[in-house]
Amino acid sequence: MDLGSLNRAYYSVSAKSKKNYFTIIFAIVWLCVYGVMTKGMYLDLFHYNFKPSLSDLAFFVASLYMIYQLFWAFTGEVTYTISDHKLFVKVGIIGLKSTRIYNIEQIKGIDIDRVTSNSYWGFPGVRLYDSESDVLTFDYKGNKKTLGLNLDGLDLEQLKKAISGIN
Repeated sequence: MDLGSLNRAYYSVSAKSKKNYFTIIFAIVWLCVYGVMTKGMYLDLFHYNFKPSLSDLAFFVASLYMIYQLFWAFTGEVTYTISDHKLFVKVGIIGLKSTRIYNIEQIKGIDIDRVTSNSYWGFPGVRLYDSESDVLTFDYKGNKKTLGLNLDGLDLEQLKKAISGIN
């Protein structure tokens, strides 16, 4: 799309989540192991003396996070829209969407940076760096914001030009 002919008062682009196969496989294995470990445990859930241990609760919370990771991998989408001097960032997963709004006049220092993401969460000393991604960064009201991490097919240069053209 040629930005010269684009109406700078309105711009919209969408991108799907990047398929991180290590994360997908890890989440599926985690959920299978969790399912085997808890077989029958939840049948006792409604009994009076059901007392899950702290590790049961920790595995349950971690499993919810793994389910979120799978839903994000297969249904995640982000839409960036510029309208009325505002940048709307709409993040959607399984049909649920949330929107953040940035006033473009308050965006400063817009740039494209390269970041390294890792697929291993919260295990001290063990980090598997699996990809590098370009992201759009800027300062907004004194805070550094990052857009476009782990998204497939997003043209950050074009988004940067669209934001800069209004600012």
